[in-house]
Amino acid sequence: MDTLMRAKAAQHKLKKRVRKHKKAASEARWETDQAYVALGNLHTQMEQVGQQRAVAQEARSDDQAMLAGLWEQLEAAHAEASTAMRQRNLANHRATAAELERDRTHAVSAM
Repeated sequence: MDTLMRAKAAQHKLKKRVRKHKKAASEARWETDQAYVALGNLHTQMEQVGQQRAVAQEARSDDQAMLAGLWEQLEAAHAEASTAMRQRNLANHRATAAELERDRTHAVSAM
């Protein structure tokens, strides 16, 4: 009888240990599932960041192209302004020369 009692006590102890380990395994599965969910969320965030980076780089490329176009327009406007200033200076010089010639001719005819 004593052996039977010891065997039942040992069996009870083993059942207790099995329940304890099953509970630990269940908790570990739950934690693993939670880790996979967190990993999936991080993966989604990384994809979104990658997409945002691609959009930002595309916008940057567009901005650089627009800046290059504006720079070309500025250089063309500067060249046009320089040409206009030279033409104005030449016109002023010719007008002054014509006035001097007129004054000289008027002075000679007055003699």
